[in-house]
Amino acid sequence: MPQAPQKVALVTGAARGIGLAAARKFLAEGWRVALLDIEGELLGRALAEIGQGEATLALTCDVSDATAVGAAMKTIERQFGRLDALVNNAGIAVFAPLMETSDVDWSRVLEVNLTGPFLCTKAAVPLMREASGGAIVNSPRSRRCALRRCAPPTAPARRGWRI
Repeated sequence: MPQAPQKVALVTGAARGIGLAAARKFLAEGWRVALLDIEGELLGRALAEIGQGEATLALTCDVSDATAVGAAMKTIERQFGRLDALVNNAGIAVFAPLMETSDVDWSRVLEVNLTGPFLCTKAAVPLMREASGGAIVNSPRSRRCALRRCAPPTAPARRGWRI
């Protein structure tokens, strides 16, 4: 009986924190993992610390850039040939009161926290379909901060994904 192909996960915002922890968990469960983050140097250090070589792929990418996200998906397809899970974890926060938050900062929060998961999901679905489906998790990581009232502009961006 042929062995089932090894599953592949993509975790965004994977250079530290929840994203890195999710990537480690997938690796511990025997998955191959593409770790994507805008901070390339930090991502490189995280990958060196993980030390899983062929089971990992580092992708430096801004999730709000559709072209970069598309290129990242093509790299995952070339490297691993499939995608079974997407964890949309990348996110940013502006730690300022509403009236001190600039329009530029507000736009960037929306681009990363709302448009980013949309673009990543849209780019991931065709590759997941080729593998007969998959799972997508949108991390609500900023909710805790919003409940403490430390990042009011961040919460609405994440809530845009609530169903």
